[in-house]
Amino acid sequence: AATVTKALSDSNPYMRLAGVRGAEPFLAKGDGAMQAAALKLSDDANAGVRRQLAASLGELPADTRVDQVVGLLRKFGDDTMVVDAGISGLKGQEADALIALLSRPGASADAAEMLAGAAAKSREVSQIDKVIALATDSARPSALRVAMLDGAATGIAGVNARRFGNNVAGGRAGGGIATVARPHAAVKPVALPAKPAKLIAVAEGGGDLAAAAKPVVDDLTWPGKPVPPAPK
Repeated sequence: AATVTKALSDSNPYMRLAGVRGAEPFLAKGDGAMQAAALKLSDDANAGVRRQLAASLGELPADTRVDQVVGLLRKFGDDTMVVDAGISGLKGQEADALIALLSRPGASADAAEMLAGAAAKSREVSQIDKVIALATDSARPSALRVAMLDGAATGIAGVNARRFGNNVAGGRAGGGIATVARPHAAVKPVALPAKPAKLIAVAEGGGDLAAAAKPVVDDLTWPGKPVPPAPK
């Protein structure tokens, strides 16, 4: 432990990066002192160290993982490598992380989209329900809602949303929206227990929100949903 702690405070960024990796077994055990030492690097001047920290935080116990990962996503949500590394370690907590991220203003739209995509890719109804609730909340910025819906659509389809980039200029809600062509292959619909009325209402509206919501609706099913006619 002493060797790892020393590496975490080394002046050489490569040593600090190695120290973060070496701290992972201690983080997994819930070692508070090691966690505190590692988290001091969340503002490290070296991007590689910050990115490694984002990945290594996935080793934290589940009850502390989300808050620490979201903390990094708030600070460095415009760094796609931090975003991807942080999300990769959430292990089924992506929707909860999205809720936490959006609990404060100024959330990165890229982080929101990637979290929504990872949550939807799990095809877990509980996660998808949370994403839909966030994306259909009219009190949230439209750009963030579009980002989440795009993420959900690509996630349910099993596609990596990162291939298609961020729809929001600068990665922050309120930027200009660019047109991005996204694939929509036929997939097995995710079965919800009830009709997603708010999502359907968004899809039946107009503009970017409707365009983003429609593919999500298409890839969901629920009791009583009309079955589309078979192609002739």
